[in-house]
Amino acid sequence: MKKMLFGVLFGLAAILGQGCATTQITAFKDPDTGARKLKNVLIVVASSDLRDRMAIEKAIVEKLTAQGIQAQPSTTVFPPTRKYTEQEMRESLAAKGFTEVLFLSPTGSGVTVTGAISQTTAFPGPSAMGVTGFVRRLEKTFQVEIMAVENSKTIWMASTQSAVGRGIGDHEMIVESLTENILAQLKKDGLI
Repeated sequence: MKKMLFGVLFGLAAILGQGCATTQITAFKDPDTGARKLKNVLIVVASSDLRDRMAIEKAIVEKLTAQGIQAQPSTTVFPPTRKYTEQEMRESLAAKGFTEVLFLSPTGSGVTVTGAISQTTAFPGPSAMGVTGFVRRLEKTFQVEIMAVENSKTIWMASTQSAVGRGIGDHEMIVESLTENILAQLKKDGLI
């Protein structure tokens, strides 16, 4: 009976534990930044994966504008179908009045799959233990940096690790967790 109860509780914990995304973030604000607040931010996800790029840029823009900060996704300023020189990019940033650029660079991603062990009740005993389901866990890591446009100095940086284990809707859950946690850290660090 105890083994059966343990199996049921383990299975329930595995199912419930895979439904939400988590993000860990480690950040550092440059001491010379002082009381500076974000004003007009270009959001750049440096990824060739357009789905990630567009979804993350859009989510951060929405969250910043909800805080009263002007923000634009890079795809509206620098279409990904074109090549730009560094000089062209600097001139465009200045001409459009951007004060900061928030860069997100993917540093890793992967999927892990593990089996969930349960016990059948029809034939109790050691042979009744078996793998009956799998838990899929998607992980993505990013390096985040905010650069001041006027002098190209980094004013804030962070490393993030996001994970989710549900399978359906994982991408959207990672984007939501990642962007929520970045914004929370920016608030904590006084940039918002």
